[in-house]
Amino acid sequence: MSDIIIYRKDSYQIQFTIWEDKEAGIPLDITGKTFYMTVNRDKNPTNTDNQIFSITGTISDPINGVVYFTPSSIETTQTAGTYYYDIVMVTASNPRTLVKAKFNILQGIKQ
Repeated sequence: MSDIIIYRKDSYQIQFTIWEDKEAGIPLDITGKTFYMTVNRDKNPTNTDNQIFSITGTISDPINGVVYFTPSSIETTQTAGTYYYDIVMVTASNPRTLVKAKFNILQGIKQ
């Protein structure tokens, strides 16, 4: 899981595999868990003032730890630039941040 690059106004699935032990190739069983991706203008926000969007993940293969996020073309209609995202896994009421990295929106030609 690392930086994301997406073109302005694009909408497609961004897929992640959640690992119990990545080096050993053992995925985490994510059955019953909930995932959120939040994108913000600030790297270390203290509130939601500069939040661009927050979306819920879709679990496509729970046994193999596969979850994806599909930002809409409205959500990616931002000024081209570098933003920041994190992915949080919630089990019961216990959140766990899995990744925090850059969310780069690039300007396309026909946009």
